[in-house]
Amino acid sequence: MTMNGTWGYKSYDLNYKSPQTLIRNLIDIASKGGNFLLNVGPTAEGEFPQHSIDILAEMGKWMKVNGEAIYGTKASRWGLFPWGRCTRKDCLLFHFLLPLPILQPK
Repeated sequence: MTMNGTWGYKSYDLNYKSPQTLIRNLIDIASKGGNFLLNVGPTAEGEFPQHSIDILAEMGKWMKVNGEAIYGTKASRWGLFPWGRCTRKDCLLFHFLLPLPILQPK
């Protein structure tokens, strides 16, 4: 998934996805047993755009608190639920209620 609308860096593409959208996609994919591949395109100078850095920092804050429910987990044996998503690790179940997490504004 791209952070904005293109796979490569385009200075005019400022249509970035919100951290909330990317986290929701991460949870949805993890709950199905998948891997979330997030494209972060550097500029021609090899630097990440500040928008990307800010979004990744917000995702990092969320992962610091909730990473155990994502890293090393598998899909729920019971499929998808109408009330949210679920991941599992060993004998633990992690539930994410819909609507999926909303980050607090700064």
